[in-house]
Amino acid sequence: MDKQKVLEKYVQANEKLYMSMEESEILSQMLANKIMEKHSGVIDDDTIVVGIANGGLMVAKIVAEKLNLPFETLKIRRKNSKIKRYFGNFKSIVKFCSVSLNIPILSTLIKYIINSMNQIEKVDCDENRYKNKKIILIDDCVESGASIRVSHDILQEKNASLIVVGVLTFKNFNKFQETSVINSPIIFLNTKVMHYPWSQNNKQYDDFLKWLSCRNVQIWE
Repeated sequence: MDKQKVLEKYVQANEKLYMSMEESEILSQMLANKIMEKHSGVIDDDTIVVGIANGGLMVAKIVAEKLNLPFETLKIRRKNSKIKRYFGNFKSIVKFCSVSLNIPILSTLIKYIINSMNQIEKVDCDENRYKNKKIILIDDCVESGASIRVSHDILQEKNASLIVVGVLTFKNFNKFQETSVINSPIIFLNTKVMHYPWSQNNKQYDDFLKWLSCRNVQIWE
């Protein structure tokens, strides 16, 4: 598969596409290359790649392997995400919500329900694990910016010496440029959120789980 064509496909996409496992591996490797190009002078034996569970697990693992760095996970998710994932298994409900967002009367209600589930729930980590460490913080995308902000704050509180952020997708990049999501630059490849293999509505979701299992990476239930 031509790597440049894969990148162009997602950079130029005008709709939400279903990303394959092979494509996500290629893009994750390209993200790793981009991180190395920009930060080769600071990556050393004190650097750790930290993936935000669960969306950043596969991307972070590939980045870690590509850069030959240790890999860890940070458990951050939205409250009621289990409920959201459960209802996400029903295509009729997903379709209803998508259609409702275009109907003014229903749109307000649907957005209210979604926003109520978007508050971040965090799980604390070892007080000294990241002290004086350089962190490459990885997620699949920046959409609202909430997960990245909370993760970044946790790592700063744990006295990480440097935090580099990398994602496949930075949605609304121009908007966030003006307001600043975090006080660190974000390295990214495209600006359109996709149906990634780790999305439960992607047909390759089971392949994603097998991929993680083969690498002894645990999904956060």
